Amino acid sequence: MAVYDAAVGDNIQFGSQGNYPAVHRHHALPDGCAAGGTGAYSAMPGGVGTLDELMEIITWRQLGIYPGRVVILNTDGYFDPLLQMLDRIASEGFMRSSDRTLWYVASTPDEAVMTALKEE
Repeated sequence: MAVYDAAVGDNIQFGSQGNYPAVHRHHALPDGCAAGGTGAYSAMPGGVGTLDELMEIITWRQLGIYPGRVVILNTDGYFDPLLQMLDRIASEGFMRSSDRTLWYVASTPDEAVMTALKEE
């Protein structure tokens, strides 16, 4: 089990499950994506690393750390199960319904580029 942003050297106690070392994970924003920047993040079909980065950048946008657009390239419906899960998360009350506007979905690479370049 990973606990992010814990102090150096901390161990986290989880009831009778024992101690777990704290894992430190601080990523830098991609170039051009820093607060006040005009960058855009685009997720293309990929593996677990892509999902990790996508969820992280959506969270940063939710927290106001990242002001740019997040575009999900949903080629051939690749991300349909994830998008359904995000809808369920909102409908179950684990995310505000308004947070569904934190990302955009594009079906083609051309649409993804045009969406990323749009001015808000």
